[in-house]
Amino acid sequence: MKKETVFFTVVLFIAVLFSSCKELTRDNPYDPAGSNYTGITYKGELWYPPGAEPGAIAHSNGFLYMAANKEGIGDCVIKIDKQSGDTAVRGSQGTGTGSFTGISDLCGDNAGRIYAVDTQNMVQIINSTDSFTSFAAPEITETDRMHIEELSGDIFITSHTGGFIYKYSGPPYSFVDSLQITFTAIGDFKPGKVFASGQNIFVVNEIRKNEVLKLGTGLASYNVIDFGVKIMDAAAQNEYIQVLCEGSVFKVDNNLNIELKWGDFGAGPGRVLNGKLISYNPADAMVYILDNDVLKIFGE
Repeated sequence: MKKETVFFTVVLFIAVLFSSCKELTRDNPYDPAGSNYTGITYKGELWYPPGAEPGAIAHSNGFLYMAANKEGIGDCVIKIDKQSGDTAVRGSQGTGTGSFTGISDLCGDNAGRIYAVDTQNMVQIINSTDSFTSFAAPEITETDRMHIEELSGDIFITSHTGGFIYKYSGPPYSFVDSLQITFTAIGDFKPGKVFASGQNIFVVNEIRKNEVLKLGTGLASYNVIDFGVKIMDAAAQNEYIQVLCEGSVFKVDNNLNIELKWGDFGAGPGRVLNGKLISYNPADAMVYILDNDVLKIFGE
């Protein structure tokens, strides 16, 4: 073997060795985000009933609530105690308060309440005592979908039909105002996922999921933000927002400026291959992500 070849082989081996050592000293060795990566590590997976096929997740009072939409499980909300692993079913398939017809979204508040929307023209509330109440919501068709978010005692609902964003105040909840948006300067707009942070709500365009409207709680005006990648879901985390895309997560501020990218695309415990849902639990300061059919947990 020539001296040049031996030298090159040794240099390459040393480079790989030091590169590997550097990777192992990272806060999360599964995540290739960069040298400034800090604060988020993989904490494992959370079991949920097989066949549940989660359609939405939300946290309240430290519990994880999951919308199940599958024959055999039924249309219901599953309450999961992370500490004990116990699960409990709330509601059943059917119509009327306490029954569901295909849950499209969930949200929670600081008082232990969970809010659910399906194809019925009502918002159903699972109270901290696990009892049900409801209030009237926009009437939609069976092919439409509503999304819901709570912020400071107000409930915001988006509906594909007519391109409306609705505001309700309470409890008890009553209609306050609405805003219709069917197009922006970028093109047609169909209100989809809604999330809240600070004193603003954010509505994702169902047609182009990289486009987001930032609105004040009064629904008087909005700014159009092109996030650059498709947003699958998002969750407020203290003064930041964790925005889930199909193959990564972005920690952003209240103007959706990126502070950190993590969970880069790929298979494995610390990465996101096919992100679908995200929720933040302030009780344990953990971020929960549904990646394909695995519910992964991340924290500091």
